[in-house]
This record gives sequence, C-alpha cells and structure tokens, in this order.
Amino acid sequence: AIAADGIRWLGREEALAGEVVSEEDVPITHTRQEDVAWFYGIIFGAPALVLLGGFGRLYRIRRRAGGEEVEDGSGGAGATAP
Repeated sequence: AIAADGIRWLGREEALAGEVVSEEDVPITHTRQEDVAWFYGIIFGAPALVLLGGFGRLYRIRRRAGGEEVEDGSGGAGATAP
C-alpha cells in the first residue's frame, strides 16, 4: 500500500493516493525534565558512546594481536622508516 501510494504520488495522481486527515501542525510539548534529559543525553551521552566504541575497537584489536604493538600502516606516531 505504501509503495502504491508512492508510485501514485510520483505520477501526480494525488486524488488516488489517499485522504489527508489534517494539515494542522500538532505542537510538541516537553516538560523541563524531558528537556534536561535530552540536553545531557546529547551533550554527554553521544560523545561517550563514540568513545566507548573506540575503546572497544582498540581493546579487540590489541586482544587479537596478543598484546603486541599493532602496525596499522598509517605512518602515525611511533612509525619507523623502512
């Protein structure tokens, strides 16, 4: 049904695509506590997830290598000339 509506819309057959229930925007209301939770979740939570993912990847790489120093070929710090 969704695909058929999309095809009808692309064919500019809006009359066949279905009824519009309402074009009125529904206001979204948040309590102060919800706003605070969203704020701290975005400011601290999202970067924390990225850091945890990076540390998890580093842990897996080092564990797979048996604790040895892993050469990734990036030429970063500690790289030696051939």
